[in-house]
Amino acid sequence: MATESDKLVQITDNDKAEDEELDMKAIKMRFGGLMLFCFIVGVVFREVAVIFKFLKSMNHECDGNKSCLADQACLRISFALCVFYTVHAVLSSKFSITCFGEAQFIRFMRSGLCFKFIALVILIVVSFVLPADFINGYAYYAFALSIIFLLMQCVIFLNFAHTWNESWIPKDGWTDDDEDLRLKRAAVCCTGFLFALCITGVGLMYHFFNPSGCADPEKSVHLFFITFTLLFGIMFFAASAFLSGGSILVASIAFGYCTAMTFSAIMSGSNSDDCNILYSDNRTINFNTILSLLIAAVTVVYTSVQTGTEGDSFSESKSVSFSYSFFFSCLMCGACYMAMVLNSWDITDTGKHYNSDVAVGMSKAAMWMKMATVWITMVLFIIALIMPICAPDRFAN
Repeated sequence: MATESDKLVQITDNDKAEDEELDMKAIKMRFGGLMLFCFIVGVVFREVAVIFKFLKSMNHECDGNKSCLADQACLRISFALCVFYTVHAVLSSKFSITCFGEAQFIRFMRSGLCFKFIALVILIVVSFVLPADFINGYAYYAFALSIIFLLMQCVIFLNFAHTWNESWIPKDGWTDDDEDLRLKRAAVCCTGFLFALCITGVGLMYHFFNPSGCADPEKSVHLFFITFTLLFGIMFFAASAFLSGGSILVASIAFGYCTAMTFSAIMSGSNSDDCNILYSDNRTINFNTILSLLIAAVTVVYTSVQTGTEGDSFSESKSVSFSYSFFFSCLMCGACYMAMVLNSWDITDTGKHYNSDVAVGMSKAAMWMKMATVWITMVLFIIALIMPICAPDRFAN
């Protein structure tokens, strides 16, 4: 039987663990907040990019073109943020913690946010005097890391859907107590609402993106995207309803995400009102741009912060090194992804041959990258659905 002193020690250890967990979450939110700050700065700089024509390092490449200057500004902010997180990733490595000591590392993580913010601002200022050729080379590096971040984003989203499912649907099924009945009603209502919303959204997309004057090849692309998403959404529900490891709540969440991304993708790739009733020739910030930016900002920060959540501990240098080095590596990829979102995934159109001011997220490249996200999510959903059947012993718990 445990003595009173043992109980007090256990309570103290639990309180300490809770404090450490809250401390780590606070650290991650601070660094995620810095990314959100840079994202907002990037959006503002795109709108006032013409002021940078006085910088030789930028205007020599762009010759006063606003779109070119805007892309250059966003790439430079992304580069500064990427360097900032890379330095932290190196300092979080096992070698660095061993050299400087775990206590010093923890102190460094917990304090000095103001000085780190100043250092980030200095990096941003310095990045604006770097040669344009160097920044154009960084664009390809950012594109490669953005692909990695895109994969992480899809995994994190499905993990979120399964976590939601586990919190509402007990592993052994619902019982007759009041709490389980409330969860059951909530799960059924949420599933039905999401499914109805998705079907309605698909119907509206057929109406908006397939008007009578629409012609090939854009018409065929739109119909393919919408129909493919609809068929897989129905397959999600059918498979989840009949397979033992499935959940119609997860299927409805995945269907909703794929429907929203398909809508955003078609909006991004439309360049006329012939195949898009919602098209606007206003190439500044519009509703679709604001929606895309909000989704992207939340996705970048949430994904980056969530990737380092599991297995955090200040008790062992090994776990500290893995957790935070991995966390900052994900933030580094997120900084690259931020540039691709703000520049519409277009890294080939650089220099003086820009023809028009293109709004954020409005390009064929952005359209295909968003649809790639949809298809990756579908593949991961199918894998998560069939793995418990293929390897039941591994997924018994």
